[in-house]
Amino acid sequence: MKKSLFALLVLSLFVYGIGEAGPRVTTSNPSTSASSVSFDPIGDLAATTVEDALIELDTEKEPVQTPASQAEAEAGTEAALRSWSPVRVFQAIAAKITAQLGAAYDTSAELAALFAAKAPLDPTVIPSAGNITLTADQCHGSILEFTLTGESELPAGVSGMTLMVRSAGAFAHSLDPNGTETITLNGVALAAGNKVTSPAAINASCVLYYNGTPWIIWGPSEYTDGGA
Repeated sequence: MKKSLFALLVLSLFVYGIGEAGPRVTTSNPSTSASSVSFDPIGDLAATTVEDALIELDTEKEPVQTPASQAEAEAGTEAALRSWSPVRVFQAIAAKITAQLGAAYDTSAELAALFAAKAPLDPTVIPSAGNITLTADQCHGSILEFTLTGESELPAGVSGMTLMVRSAGAFAHSLDPNGTETITLNGVALAAGNKVTSPAAINASCVLYYNGTPWIIWGPSEYTDGGA
């Protein structure tokens, strides 16, 4: 653990006898070396002589760090210790967002506008009282809730699409892939174009994910192959 300036101050008080409170290190011989003066360890110090205590403070103090450059902040790959100013922290964040979104966000105002324009984190709930044809936009983190028996026509799959589906009552619903796309159910790829059908039970649900090839129903599921 790094030694504090407070410990150095206390050590100085002990050596020179400054102040009335607390113990002091004293000697009747003014030429006595610091290595001969005993010292009771205090705080994080382990030394038992004044000289060793001073050496300990010097060798274990926080090293002086080189300030991070803008290039280092934006690259985010420098492994050596650096000191960071608030502007360097901002530049690192802005560079990361720019790299992810493909557009420059170099000022606080630009970043504020970006986050203000983002949709809320609460998922969109799509109620369906029967059959429904979903759009691509509706298959990015939405919840499809069937309030009656029905079938959902899925859009053409795009990698990263996710959809949670549930029944609000004791009735079945089906999920039909686009064209000849396939759905993997309980680890088994169904025939091209085959839909999956839920049990007729309240809260029958699944999470559907498109990974670039088939649609996948995550985890063990009570859904069954509903045919073409």
